[in-house]
Amino acid sequence: MLINAAKMKVMTNTDEVIAITVDGGRLEQVDSLVYLGSKVRNDADCTDEVKLSMATGTTVMVKLTKMLKNKSLSTVTKLRLMEALVWPVMSYGCESWTLKLEEEKRIQAFENKCIRKLFKKFHGRI
Repeated sequence: MLINAAKMKVMTNTDEVIAITVDGGRLEQVDSLVYLGSKVRNDADCTDEVKLSMATGTTVMVKLTKMLKNKSLSTVTKLRLMEALVWPVMSYGCESWTLKLEEEKRIQAFENKCIRKLFKKFHGRI
C-alpha cells in the first residue's frame, strides 16, 4: 500500500505538537478534518454537524410537503416515506458524532416535530 503524505493530516485531542514524518515530509497537524464526509474536531464537538444534518433533513421534509398533504396516502405510508427519505439524510455521518445530552435532545425534538406534522393537519411548514 502506498501512502500519500501530501493528503495525510494529524489530529490530536491535546495541545501537544506531534511531529510525524512520512517519506521525509512532516504531516500537517490540524484541529479538525473531514472524515467520510463528516467534520471531526479534536474537541469532539459535533454541534455544528448535528445542526447541519437537521437542516438537510428539514429540506427533504419540505420537499415531501405535497406528498404529505395527499389525503389518499395513509399515515403509515407517510411515516414509511419519512423513515426511508428523511431519517437517512438526517443521520448521514452520525457514526463520527460524539453526542452530548443537548444534541440528543435536538435530534429527538427534530424527530418529534416531523412525526407531529404527519399526525396534525399538515400546513407545509417544518
